[in-house]
Amino acid sequence: MTRILAVAVILLSGVSAASAIEVKALGNAAPAQAKIEALAFLEGVWVGEGFGGTVEESISAAQGGQIIAYFRLIKDGKPLLFEIETITEADGSLVYRLKHFNADFTGWEEKNETVDFKLVAIEGHTAYFDGLTLSLVDDNTLISAVLIGASDGTTAVEQLTYSRKR
Repeated sequence: MTRILAVAVILLSGVSAASAIEVKALGNAAPAQAKIEALAFLEGVWVGEGFGGTVEESISAAQGGQIIAYFRLIKDGKPLLFEIETITEADGSLVYRLKHFNADFTGWEEKNETVDFKLVAIEGHTAYFDGLTLSLVDDNTLISAVLIGASDGTTAVEQLTYSRKR
């Protein structure tokens, strides 16, 4: 699990010039109720700089109870890693799931494992998942923030700011 958490740091974090975005935890609460259409504001192709390269997040339209997305990190003109992501309706709520891949498309997680974030709340154009926040700041700015746990027990919030490519 430590490796998966470290992967989340690599993929979903970075340094942002925008103000800090809050990351919430679900704790013992039940996941918030929502339909996938509530996240239609995420749709688009988003680019930013981070991890010494260019990051891109492509998020599909909400359709059929889910959103499909991919993330990639390009460093020195070459792909370094990818994520395949879904946000899916489940039990009246939403779950954000992802899998990581190396540039040669070998997976990081075991075959049937995913990294999952359950929905805490949706407030305006901000979706709070358990440890992950996606916030549309304006029509052309999307921020993702993730709570990162280190092996020494400390945690930090890391965030990445994207601009709309299209």
